[in-house]
Amino acid sequence: MREVCGCMSAMALIAGFETGSTKPRDPDGKKANYEKVQHLAQEFRKYTGGSIICRELLGLSADMNGEMSSPTPSERTEQYYKKRPCIRLIQDACSIIEKEFFGGKENEQSADDGTDNR
Repeated sequence: MREVCGCMSAMALIAGFETGSTKPRDPDGKKANYEKVQHLAQEFRKYTGGSIICRELLGLSADMNGEMSSPTPSERTEQYYKKRPCIRLIQDACSIIEKEFFGGKENEQSADDGTDNR
């Protein structure tokens, strides 16, 4: 539906495994998890120029009701994947997860020239 990017959704899922609360009456645990997911979203926004929304990351637009123009998927060709940022976004999400949960160093992306240092 081109809403929250799958990379962001995956990071939230991983955060749930790492910091999630399994006790229904654990408001502190839930709060810690919510804070971690919000932090991950903010970190992801730094890489993407401010969005966690798939259609925005893909440069697509929706109509007045928020609906995409066609439910028919595009043919998955080499050209299709060349214009999609998904592989880079997956790499960015992995870098964030590595840094946040496993103590790895984040691969910085240059905001000035648009190149990344991977």
